[in-house]
Amino acid sequence: MDARLFLRKYWQKRPLLIRAAFPGTTSFPDKADLFALARDESVESRLVLEQGGERPWQVLHGPFSAARLRRLPATHWSLLVQGVNFHLPRAARLLDEFAFIPNWRMDDLMASYAPDRGSVGAHLDNYDVFLLQTSGRRRWRISSRRYRESDFLPGLDLRMLGNFRHTREWLLEPGDMLYLPPGTAHHGIAVGHSITCSIGLRAPSNTELLAALLDSGTLDEVRMSDPELMLQRDCGEITPGQLTAMRRLVRDTLRGDAELDRRLGRHLTGLPPSVPPPIAQNMTVRAFHGRLLRGRALRRAPCTRAAFTRAAGGGIYLFINGAEFALPAGSRSLAARLSGPGPIHWPRRADAGTRSEIALLHGLYRAGLLQFAD
Repeated sequence: MDARLFLRKYWQKRPLLIRAAFPGTTSFPDKADLFALARDESVESRLVLEQGGERPWQVLHGPFSAARLRRLPATHWSLLVQGVNFHLPRAARLLDEFAFIPNWRMDDLMASYAPDRGSVGAHLDNYDVFLLQTSGRRRWRISSRRYRESDFLPGLDLRMLGNFRHTREWLLEPGDMLYLPPGTAHHGIAVGHSITCSIGLRAPSNTELLAALLDSGTLDEVRMSDPELMLQRDCGEITPGQLTAMRRLVRDTLRGDAELDRRLGRHLTGLPPSVPPPIAQNMTVRAFHGRLLRGRALRRAPCTRAAFTRAAGGGIYLFINGAEFALPAGSRSLAARLSGPGPIHWPRRADAGTRSEIALLHGLYRAGLLQFAD
């Protein structure tokens, strides 16, 4: 489907089933990949036990030992592994296929392995999600009804709907993909052994953004002062002048839209704390430049998030994993390549790129944020 048609007719409007959307992704990641990640303490993983736990729909948090994973029952459970794209390069490259959506909206790729009848129950998400079937089959049921807080079952480890009644149903085969707008209630049940990859899109809330901006570690603390305080009639009143001073204090903290934009860029490209830091590389700038001139392409490391904004005067602010890089005017193409999908090809000319651009690429490579493509 044409991306413009999808955004116009379906994005945040209605569900869409796409048969054979990604036939080449079948069997990836496989069960062995997910079980290995679930044993890793740097990976966020969960087991959802509909049956066989201490209580119905019990949620256990990883890492899990190999012995614990071998003791799982034959049916009615699910293993959820978050951030697979941060750990498996092929999963990171799969997200490049969704470049028709701004990449700062991309949260992560979560993979769910389940044996027959495995599920996480009927629920809804407050963000857009693509459900890509990569192995086995899963039956998806969705509801067009709008649910309220009182519709969720109390006392469970999961936020699960108690009165879910589906209005549509599909059986997804490997390569099929289902798109669901925010708030669409859905229930997926494995038919035999099944792996589904959930590509979740971030939708920052006002409280999340305010909390990030007001983090005491990123803002200079300035206190209100009133050396010209005068006696007021009622000591219990917060006077209009005092309110004006405090409003100005809050507004001046961010020093205008430009400062706010940069803080947002750093926040939106930050990584979850569970993601391991990139592995530093050691190579001289001369050897690095030589590889570029020989046609070697670069690629962002799996554990990176990148985006950019335009600055006044034509400059660019590039953000990678919460770090900020100020680039000169005319750097939009470079920033677009560093934050866009696919490999980064560099012109094979001795005069290609300025010294500062080569230094930037080399610095990102040494920090482990860029890698040479296979």
